[in-house]
Amino acid sequence: MDLSLFRAINDLGGLSRTADWAAVFLASYLQYALVAVFFGYLVWSRRDRVERKRLALVSLASVALSRGILTE
Repeated sequence: MDLSLFRAINDLGGLSRTADWAAVFLASYLQYALVAVFFGYLVWSRRDRVERKRLALVSLASVALSRGILTE
C-alpha cells in the first residue's frame, strides 16, 4: 500500500507548476503551521488550565520520544 501511494503521488510531479509549488511549500512549512495551530488551541481552548497543561506535557513528551529517542 505504501509503495502504491508513493507512486501515485510521485506520478503527479511535473504535471503542473502550481501543484509542484504547493507540494514543495507544504512539505517545507506545513509542520510549522500545525505547531502554530496546536499552540493556538492550547491558548484559546475552553478547557481548564490543568487539562491544557497536561495536554502540552503529553505532546512535548511525545515529540521528545519520537524525535529524540526513536529516530536516533
